[in-house]
Amino acid sequence: IFVFLGAPIPGTPNEVNKRTPPSRWKRLADEAEETGDFALASKYHQERLVQEFQDPNMAATTPWYEYGEFSLRVRDISKAEQAFKEAIAIDLNHLPSLLAYGLLLLSKGMFSESEVFLQGAVDVDVENVLCWTCLGLFMEVAAQAEQDTYRQKERAKEAHYSYNQAKRLYSLKGHDSQGIYLFLAEFLLDLHFEDLADHCLMNEVKRQGKATVSCMLLQGRLYVQKENYEKATSTLQQVLKEQKDSVTARHLMGDLYAKQGMAAEAEEVYDRAIEIQRNGVEGKVYVRLGDAQMQLQRYDDARDNYLCAAKAWPCGLTWMNVGIAYYRLADYEHAEQALNESNILNNLNPCTWAYLCLLCLKASRPEEADFAFNQALKQGLKDPELIAEIGSEQLALGRVQLAEAAFRRSLKEEDRAGTHLWLANTLTQMRLFEEARAEYATTIAMSEDEAERAEALRQMQTIDEVLAA
Repeated sequence: IFVFLGAPIPGTPNEVNKRTPPSRWKRLADEAEETGDFALASKYHQERLVQEFQDPNMAATTPWYEYGEFSLRVRDISKAEQAFKEAIAIDLNHLPSLLAYGLLLLSKGMFSESEVFLQGAVDVDVENVLCWTCLGLFMEVAAQAEQDTYRQKERAKEAHYSYNQAKRLYSLKGHDSQGIYLFLAEFLLDLHFEDLADHCLMNEVKRQGKATVSCMLLQGRLYVQKENYEKATSTLQQVLKEQKDSVTARHLMGDLYAKQGMAAEAEEVYDRAIEIQRNGVEGKVYVRLGDAQMQLQRYDDARDNYLCAAKAWPCGLTWMNVGIAYYRLADYEHAEQALNESNILNNLNPCTWAYLCLLCLKASRPEEADFAFNQALKQGLKDPELIAEIGSEQLALGRVQLAEAAFRRSLKEEDRAGTHLWLANTLTQMRLFEEARAEYATTIAMSEDEAERAEALRQMQTIDEVLAA
């Protein structure tokens, strides 16, 4: 670990911007998004844009578009709109941005503006199936919103023409021409335009007279994205009744259970999906299975799946997860190796630095631990449980002042009864009895854990006896 801790590490991404390839910022953004740290993911996207802007040999069309996609996924519509406009300003013929921006405007009911960009996409590539289907969708939605009967009929005719063009092109590619509607719905779901996708899927049901399995699968995905858990569950269960080996349905069920904190159920469906697919499993699926097993404290199984993830998707995130699993198994040697590998791939991850700090404390290497903890804080460590755990290890080494600081920092992030108890115990060791008594009282008032309350009460009574003497 000293090899990695010995070299100076930059405090912010800006300090290494000139030395960091733009593609790396995208990888880091994807990793942060996978962990749910959207603020950090946004920061990495922005660093990528800064670097692209500073290099006159680079065109930032794709980075702006991908930042727009990300912004849609995290429901930041204003930033998505800005990003797509920037991409179009750089390249007026950038099809993905024309389509995404046109659909965004359509989702906001801005019909005249939307038409400009969706028609522009068709003009750029008249042989593109997706361009015609998006234009057809626009005409269809605009027709339904139209008050003037004549104009409504004209819009409907234009929608029919656009869809027929798409069908013709789709059939020339060897596909069933009727598949354009599901093709469009999937594209809309990728961009998180759920209401527009719902419109497509309802029309597909009307055309077919029923919901096909393919249609239900997309409906299930839509409900997962909209966090309509009841409808998502019933729809995906129906898919699995008709196609019990549907890997996609099982992935979605796993995501659904994971979002609801149902770790055991998530583990079961992810595990079954991997068993069915066997080859070519995405690293992210192994990560999500490992995450469920970590919640269940099945650290051996989690480690094995994280190792599979690291093989399929070698990155800072996957190796960090391997290191955490080894740490929980008290296999500190392998934990250190994995976390060092994570740090090589991404030395900006605060969680990796925090676990390196824990390892150094376990090994009684306080100077290295302090360095790692400082780096974790520089990179924005916010996890209250992890900070409190570092405090408990500092306390075990008798470093009471540092332990106190860690517990107080943890409480700033989240007010938890267990952390108040740790802080009270630390203050007791420091013989700050009045402050300790107040923290024990807070623990008793906040905690729903009988054992915590009992310990806090016992310690308060001991303090009262000391103060009375």
